[in-house]
Amino acid sequence: ELCSGGEMPKVLTFVSYKETEKCRAIKELSRFLAEIGKDVVVANTNMITSKNEKVIATTESEADNTNTNAQNGNNKNSADGKGNSSAEDKWGLEDYLSGTTSSINDIIDNKDGIVYICAKTEALNSYEMLKSENGKKCFEELRNKYDFVLVDTVGFEIANDAEAVFGYSDVVLSVFSCGKTTYKQAKALSEIA
Repeated sequence: ELCSGGEMPKVLTFVSYKETEKCRAIKELSRFLAEIGKDVVVANTNMITSKNEKVIATTESEADNTNTNAQNGNNKNSADGKGNSSAEDKWGLEDYLSGTTSSINDIIDNKDGIVYICAKTEALNSYEMLKSENGKKCFEELRNKYDFVLVDTVGFEIANDAEAVFGYSDVVLSVFSCGKTTYKQAKALSEIA
């Protein structure tokens, strides 16, 4: 139904209390859309439970210091100093949002045939980063580059970061698990989304 007639939603945000079910739904939908010839990116906005914790620069002066480090060869995207990088060296969503990199291509990766963006390190100010001008720019660029942007948000039991991306979304999909999602959880998700 997403691809039939009328104006097609491009940015779909997924919310759920059941992380496993949400991830399965996103993976299946991204593979289906790719099979029918659509360009799809999965954007995981979860900067709360990433591997390494760091406070990301949110002011221009902090971002300028980070950019200076990158220009001076302290660039994690350039493992050999020539711009060649591995998946571990890729920039994360938090790097784009903080201004460490200004190219959307620096944060896009491909794993098992799924094009995706994810956070590489934990950001304690993730809600503010997602609501920033760079957050808006990120979703505008993704909207223009891909047929569909599937947004994987952090669970509501952890943080309210999903609300930060609702303004960029055409559709918010609540993923429920039959027999596992409680009525109270379903109602809360429906009210937020």
